[in-house]
Amino acid sequence: MYTRMSKTAFDTIIPREDQVHPEDHAYECESVITRLIKNADNKVPLVVTCPHAGILIPDDVEGTLAVDKAEVLSRGDRFTDWLTVNAPAIGAKQIISKIAPTILNVGRSPMSLDARDVRGGAGSLNTEIDKYTHGNISQGIVAYKTLYGGHPLYKAGQEPDEAEIRNRLDTYYYPFHDTLDSHIEHTADKFGYALVFDIHSAPSVGTHADVDAGEPRPDLIFSNNPNEHGVSVDNVLLNELVALAEQHGLRASINYPYQGGFVTQQYGANGPKGEKDYIEAFQVEYNRAAIGVDEQTLELVDKAKFASVQTFTNTMLQHVARYAQAKSEASLSC
Repeated sequence: MYTRMSKTAFDTIIPREDQVHPEDHAYECESVITRLIKNADNKVPLVVTCPHAGILIPDDVEGTLAVDKAEVLSRGDRFTDWLTVNAPAIGAKQIISKIAPTILNVGRSPMSLDARDVRGGAGSLNTEIDKYTHGNISQGIVAYKTLYGGHPLYKAGQEPDEAEIRNRLDTYYYPFHDTLDSHIEHTADKFGYALVFDIHSAPSVGTHADVDAGEPRPDLIFSNNPNEHGVSVDNVLLNELVALAEQHGLRASINYPYQGGFVTQQYGANGPKGEKDYIEAFQVEYNRAAIGVDEQTLELVDKAKFASVQTFTNTMLQHVARYAQAKSEASLSC
């Protein structure tokens, strides 16, 4: 269906133990890594975002923790940036958040916070109870408890206060979203269209808080945030990606158990920043067991599995890029 871009075979790239994020073709600030081919603009209207790939725990924060570093890093989507490492090679941009999502979650609304958790009170912070903060689970933009077990993350009297939360927002949250905003806007201006590919990973079995509690999950879950305004990307693309996954021996679902997170809600065609067909977005969740990641530590333990899924991801990125190019050509011809 999409013929303008030829298929390319890319090398498998497994991170060394001393590598946190992909380093080549990258420029970065304290909080965000942006990757594209050096001295080249994006060649396809595709932006790949990895909001939960980070493992950074600032030194001043580490000293306030009541749990060890491994406990903090056991939550997140580590290595999703490495699954999509070849995005710049096909002409896309890749944007990676460096902060550990337990410390500051850039994949949440900036208001996702239970005011009762904030030491000394929330003050003038805008807060709201949502699915990440209801029932005192404290998993909003700043987590106050461990994801599994609900134990306090911070030493008594050293929990984040209003000033600390504002500092984390200013240092990590807003730079990530400002970077994402600017690259999406630039891409849409250049091509008449932009597609956002939002990548995550998830437990292999539904947790007690999920709609699929106790159920084994497929290898991939694609989401396009269906709501009363439509979908964040055309169902045609997701159906094509499910078929592509099956060709590679992978099981996939659409909008179950996940329907899309903050990025797809904001930037999708049915969200506040998606202007009809001008910008689209979709989410993919990889089953952690399927990509060879230990589900307790999030360490990479099966490199053969990881390499196989990275090979599939390279194929999927090229398919998505061809879809985006076709949408761009249709937009510019109007």
